Amino acid sequence: GQAIGNGGRYDHVGEAFGRSRPATGFNMSLQALVQLSNSMDDIPSGVFAPAVENENTAQQKVIAELRKNGERVVCGFPGQQPNYEELHCDRQLLLVDGKFQVEAV
Repeated sequence: GQAIGNGGRYDHVGEAFGRSRPATGFNMSLQALVQLSNSMDDIPSGVFAPAVENENTAQQKVIAELRKNGERVVCGFPGQQPNYEELHCDRQLLLVDGKFQVEAV
């Protein structure tokens, strides 16, 4: 991997301006961020798994099996309204007739 930014403490830098005080700072590489945003097209489509009440172990087993088979699974948060395009998900994991199954969005 490659850093997209770095930072640290600069506690004594203010001495040059007559006032020494604790300080932190960071910088970001705009070029690296642009390259990352362009590489988003390379992300394979995945399956969105919405949060379910009471942490369903059946759902977790299906998610584990999907991942074992090479699927990318994005787990949602309670109350989340997913933007499937932003998440690069073209399918979702739904509870249908008591069983979890993958369906197109």
